[in-house]
Amino acid sequence: MGFPVGVLTIRKAAARPLQPSGLESAEVGAPSETVGPIAAWMDRLVKLVPAEVLSIFPVGNSLIAEDFARSWWALACLFLTFAIRAKATWSKDKGPQWAAVFIACAAFAIWIYVLGSHFPAITLAKNLYYLPSILVLVWTTIIPIFYQGE
Repeated sequence: MGFPVGVLTIRKAAARPLQPSGLESAEVGAPSETVGPIAAWMDRLVKLVPAEVLSIFPVGNSLIAEDFARSWWALACLFLTFAIRAKATWSKDKGPQWAAVFIACAAFAIWIYVLGSHFPAITLAKNLYYLPSILVLVWTTIIPIFYQGE
């Protein structure tokens, strides 16, 4: 006998082993298990994006009504990007990977302007509306070619 129309049934899914997301690697910059030049380039590209802060910036930005306060929120998130990336790339012998910290901060700064926000006292002229999008394309294409990590 079947279930009546409109009744939702839930099946228990078979247990699957957890797949690593790349964040669990023993050391920062460890090579991916994927092979080939495209996969390696994509790994480097993903490491540019400061995902730690990109996830909280839009939420905080949507809660703030004033443009002036939003610009300070952007600056606070830039400092968070700096602190989180410095901590994530820190090693006992060498300290933080300053190049990676700078790259993450620059990528976040560009992203702020792509989203239409800005930092305090640094607004973009109306006739340069396209510049942030062009910078994203250039930055994410050029940096992975020249920066390989430490």
